[in-house]
Amino acid sequence: MSNTLQSTAAASSDNPLVAALRQLPPCFEPRVAAALYALGYAHLQEKRYQQAHDYFRTLLINDPMDRSYLAGLALALAGLQRHAEAIRINTAALLWHPGDPAAMLRQAECLLALRRSAEAVTWLDAVVACGAADAVDSPSSHTERRALATRAAGLRNLIQPPQEDAS
Repeated sequence: MSNTLQSTAAASSDNPLVAALRQLPPCFEPRVAAALYALGYAHLQEKRYQQAHDYFRTLLINDPMDRSYLAGLALALAGLQRHAEAIRINTAALLWHPGDPAAMLRQAECLLALRRSAEAVTWLDAVVACGAADAVDSPSSHTERRALATRAAGLRNLIQPPQEDAS
């Protein structure tokens, strides 16, 4: 595992901020949060990234560690071409949810957009490894992990095509 991946995983287990955030009560009733999420998601689907950004940012007040809210905000920021900010959100997602292959893939895609391919390859390799692993405690289903791994492998091959035998 790379130093970046190891430090992200280690930080989440010992961080007092993580423990404090887990203790916070939600700000919105569940049905209000669900409605806000649906609106934010609809804006993402329609490529209205600024509106989606605003909804997901508000939702993170409700639950700063929610995987879906973090993903929505990161996707909205990437859609707005604010990749450096999206990387920070993906880093937070990986702090709260170490080993989340969807967050790792989003991280790699943002790094690629910033032409930081060496760093992106590290994350893409991690996603491919997640797809091959039999992770019982993974937040993603086996089918989802395999789909993410397939996409990561495709991106990796675009960056560094597999070497052909010279025989």
